[in-house]
Amino acid sequence: MKLSAKFILCLSACVGLIVACTSKETDKAESAATPAPAAEAPAPGAKAPAPAAEVPGRVEPAYVQAPAERDVYFGTTHGHSSWSIDAFALGNQKYGPEDGYRFARGEAVTHMGGPKVQLKQPLDFFMMTDHSEFMGAAPMFLVKGSMVYDTPIAKLVRDKKMTQAFTEIGDAMIKGTNLPGLSDDANAKLSASVWQKVVANADKYNEPGKFTTFVA
Repeated sequence: MKLSAKFILCLSACVGLIVACTSKETDKAESAATPAPAAEAPAPGAKAPAPAAEVPGRVEPAYVQAPAERDVYFGTTHGHSSWSIDAFALGNQKYGPEDGYRFARGEAVTHMGGPKVQLKQPLDFFMMTDHSEFMGAAPMFLVKGSMVYDTPIAKLVRDKKMTQAFTEIGDAMIKGTNLPGLSDDANAKLSASVWQKVVANADKYNEPGKFTTFVA
């Protein structure tokens, strides 16, 4: 069979291309199999090499290795009891801060609606944050002998005239005056007494390492 010169030339070119590609692949395989030379240890007393210069505009990864002692804790920094004027007006006239602390740490307590309620998982921390305006005064409206029992507001509450009573309380809040019927001296004593109880309640239910409370 007689082969043309053109066919022989094309065949030679293809063979040359195949050989060249095979040679390159072999070189790559040998390069990958050959381990990179180990970095030489610095001579004794030699200065450590300077860190690589930062590339302008480069953003480093945001992830970091979390410390082994880091944990997640669950709780709340907002809670009200019968010591808050609004909570009292809305129907909670019996359950105070201690009931809130007991509920937060997992104890069963009575809801103001009647049934027993209990968290499935106790909280790690809790803050009772009753409103500062006349804090703690509302439950005393019903306690004979208390500092506010004989005030006009307390009488309205006991007579079930709640709208009138809390309208007058709201007016005093807006004006920044004492609870109607309380002198400055009596108001100061009431505030100091209630605050001492706030601190005492937080201290009473604080259990370091188990249940954390805050004075608020």
